[in-house]
Order: sequence, then structure tokens, then C-alpha cells
Amino acid sequence: MGFSKQLPSTLKIKIIDAHKAGEGYKKMAKCIQVAVSSVRNIIKKWQLTGSVEVKLRSGRPRKLSERTTRRIVRKANQNPRLTAKDLQEDLAGFGVVVHCSTVQQHLHKYDLHGRVMRRKPFLRPHHKIPRQTFAKEHTSLMHFGNKSCGLMKLK
Repeated sequence: MGFSKQLPSTLKIKIIDAHKAGEGYKKMAKCIQVAVSSVRNIIKKWQLTGSVEVKLRSGRPRKLSERTTRRIVRKANQNPRLTAKDLQEDLAGFGVVVHCSTVQQHLHKYDLHGRVMRRKPFLRPHHKIPRQTFAKEHTSLMHFGNKSCGLMKLK
């Protein structure tokens, strides 16, 4: 069974105030439109800890701060040819040691991907028209498949 979203602290404070006023769990739950078990758990937590604030969750701290992430993104936007390795070395100059893939992950979050642009751009309509007219003029002159078309390299 999945977890539901946390209740806002203002709602929790309302529940505590109603409990102090002497209201019952069912009445509070109906009034605030929350499950009775949620009301009971909030009051129980308040009685144990004295507050209704959410504790900090455990987890590994981030390697890069928001500031360094913005710096990486700014550098990548200024010079799109920079590789993740270059950005990693740049960060090492500031004392931040991270792996190359970490830099890539932060760039991917901002839709910056290391994709190679194609060598030859697609033809635009103003390029297609002269090519088409040239081809129509010279179709009678060219015989594809004949040796007159040009030298063919055989392997």
C-alpha cells in the first residue's frame, strides 16, 4: 500500500487545537475531512514530541549544491562544446570532486544532452528548387548505369 501526501502543518495545528478544546477524534476527522487514524496519529505524535513538525529524513547529502549546479549549466550553455570531463576538471579547481556521470546527470535535469549535430543540414525549400530545375534540365543528358556517367570503382 502506498503512502499518501503529508498533511499541511496548519491542518495539524487545527487538530491539536480541537483536541485541546476537548473534541473527539471522529468529530475532528469529519470536520477536517481526514481519516480518524490520521487524527489519532497526529495527536499521539504531538503528545510524544511536543510538536507536529516533520522530522528530517535520512539520506545521502547532495554532492553538488544548487549554486554549483547553476554554474555547470551556465558554462555548458556558454560553450556547448565543453564535455562533462572538462566541467568535472573545472569543478575540481574549486575543490568539488565529483564523477563525470554526476555532472552529466545534473546537465540532463536541465535538458542539456551531449548530442552530436549532423554534419550536413537538411535542404530547405529555397535550396530544393534550384536543384530540381538543374535535375530536370540534365535528365536527358545523363544515363545512369552506363559507363558514360563516370568512372566506377570496383572492389
